[in-house]
Amino acid sequence: MEQKESNAILSLFSDKKEQFTYGYKHIDQTKFNTRDTPVVNRIIKLYKLEDLPMPYTEEQFLEDYKRDVFRYDMLPHMTPEERMEGLRPQERLEGLRPQERLEGLKLDEVLANFKPEEIKKYLHSLNQRGVN
Repeated sequence: MEQKESNAILSLFSDKKEQFTYGYKHIDQTKFNTRDTPVVNRIIKLYKLEDLPMPYTEEQFLEDYKRDVFRYDMLPHMTPEERMEGLRPQERLEGLRPQERLEGLKLDEVLANFKPEEIKKYLHSLNQRGVN
């Protein structure tokens, strides 16, 4: 691609560092504000701040971009319900200690999940071990 100002923005998408550098230095800031364009801003950050080694595929970029946008731009504005959407119950509980899982539940709410025979068997085993 010819290095001229009208191609500067396209140069940001090059896998050649020299081409990217030219684009970054020659963007017409009066016509194009990178702060308002998150994808371009992310590309600039990758090259400028992280000295990204090449090749960096489009798929890698999109995966990193989605993760960063979600984490830093969207997550703080999401409700707890939106954050949990799509997670299976087991995934929602991952990392919680048993005490944390039961927090806020009444004993009858917990016991309602067990058959009476299971409760009797458990109580009997406690009695056999001398646990009060």
